[in-house]
Amino acid sequence: MAAQPPRPPAQPSLPRQPDELRGGLCRSHGEPGWWSSNRPSLREAAVHVCHSCPALQPCAAWSLALPGSDKAIYGGLSSADRQRLAAKRQRAA
Repeated sequence: MAAQPPRPPAQPSLPRQPDELRGGLCRSHGEPGWWSSNRPSLREAAVHVCHSCPALQPCAAWSLALPGSDKAIYGGLSSADRQRLAAKRQRAA
């Protein structure tokens, strides 16, 4: 019997998305995973789409609960943007 390959580390579970995100413009975009791409042009496009999306505010609020390892664009915010906002909130508390 062949040895089993090691299991990848467990991914943290994401917080449940609010129902308001179902109408997000990202859902109807043609290229899968475009909001999580490493390509700068796709990341810029994701931010642009977010800023005209009716789900912008609830998506941005939801994204603040994501783990820092999630590098995708949500609610017009990058991972670095979310980390800055979280640090700002922590200092204010």
